[in-house]
Amino acid sequence: SGKLTMPRFPLDFFGTPVVESMGGPCLGQDTTDVLRESGFSEAELRCLFARHIVVDKEGASKIVP
Repeated sequence: SGKLTMPRFPLDFFGTPVVESMGGPCLGQDTTDVLRESGFSEAELRCLFARHIVVDKEGASKIVP
């Protein structure tokens, strides 16, 4: 996660602060939580990770520099 330079907000609403978006989550950041909320058991999660069907943030950092 490096620094990202972006153009300023194109509209000026007098007296209203602009809220800057931080962007989306990193690859794999929410994988485990989403799968758990979707009903996957711990054993199923271990199998998915072991077979490299899904990756968490740590696993994604090994794939995407």
